[in-house]
Amino acid sequence: MAKLVAGTYSEALFDVAVEAGKIEAFLDDLNGVVDALETYPEFFEMFKTPKISVDEKKEILENVFDGKISQEVLNFLKIIMDKQRGNEIETITKAYEERVYEYKGIEKATVVSAVPLSDAQTKEIVGKLEALTGKRIEITGEIDKTILGGVTVRIGDRIIDGSVRSRLTDVKEDLARLVV
Repeated sequence: MAKLVAGTYSEALFDVAVEAGKIEAFLDDLNGVVDALETYPEFFEMFKTPKISVDEKKEILENVFDGKISQEVLNFLKIIMDKQRGNEIETITKAYEERVYEYKGIEKATVVSAVPLSDAQTKEIVGKLEALTGKRIEITGEIDKTILGGVTVRIGDRIIDGSVRSRLTDVKEDLARLVV
C-alpha cells in the first residue's frame, strides 16, 4: 500500500517538475527535507503525530523550509499534510528519485568489495555494467571484508556475484558432490 501511495504522489510531483523544468531541483529539495527529518527525528515525529493539527504542521513546514526549498515542493509537502501522508515522505522521495533516474536512463548500482576500488577499477566496472544494461550507471561503493576479494554488484533486483567467497563456496559444493 505504501509503495502505491508513494508512486502516486511522486508521479504527480514528477509531472510538475517536468513541466517546470526542475526535475533535479525538486529531487534536491526532497532529499534536503528527508535529511532534516533524519537529522532531527523529533521533527519527523511532527509529520506523523495526529496530536498536531494539519494547519499547525503546515505552518511549521512554512517556517522551517520557506526560502530553503522551492515553493512547489513546499506546497507539495503541505498537500501531503492535508492528505495525512506525512509519514510517507521518505518513501515518496525514494519513489521520486527512482522516477528521475528512470527518466534520465540512469541505473543505480551498488558495488561491494573487500577493499576500496581505485578510480580505474570503478571506471572499468561502470563500463562493463553500462554495456550490460545499455544505461548510464551510477555506482555506490561499499566495503565488506567478508567477501575476501572480487566484487558483488547489485543493480535493482539483480545481483552479480564475482566475490572470492562465492567462488570458494561453489568449489566446496562441487567437491562435496564428487565425494558423495
